Amino acid sequence: CVSLGGVMIATSPVIAPVIVIALVLFCLATIAVDRSNIEVRRITNNTVSPLLTSLNEMRAGAAVIRGMRLSPFFTSRLSGFADEWGNMNFLFKSVQQWGSHVTNYLVCCIGAAVAFYLMGTRNERSPALGGLTLTYSILLPYFITTATHHVRARPPLTSGPLHPGPFPR
Repeated sequence: CVSLGGVMIATSPVIAPVIVIALVLFCLATIAVDRSNIEVRRITNNTVSPLLTSLNEMRAGAAVIRGMRLSPFFTSRLSGFADEWGNMNFLFKSVQQWGSHVTNYLVCCIGAAVAFYLMGTRNERSPALGGLTLTYSILLPYFITTATHHVRARPPLTSGPLHPGPFPR
């Protein structure tokens, strides 16, 4: 990540503000998507509980349900729980896709800005160096995104109010 940015800045120092802006935007997008994903995943997991409870009740009381002819009630209840879980699961997947689209949009904008700059100043550098800078400008967002995912996935090193540590077992 740092080496790609360093090569881009060395070959075209004017690109430094673009790299800084891109880094800030990627961090903001990653934070927004992560926070949204955590909350929506929590809600989605909470909608699974009534679904599984209803399935367990129906399995355990199948004979009584059939004998009392309560199948329509349990079927509609299970259908409602399944719909609620499906809606929340769709929302979770939508938030994930939104994050992917934001990242791709930023990559496109950064690549286009660098390409226009390189085309406008093509006499200042060799075509090979311009091609290398353009390639790195498209690869840099990928590596920034990968690095933010790896940093976010590591467990905290300390425990305390800011880092609560693992859940009790």
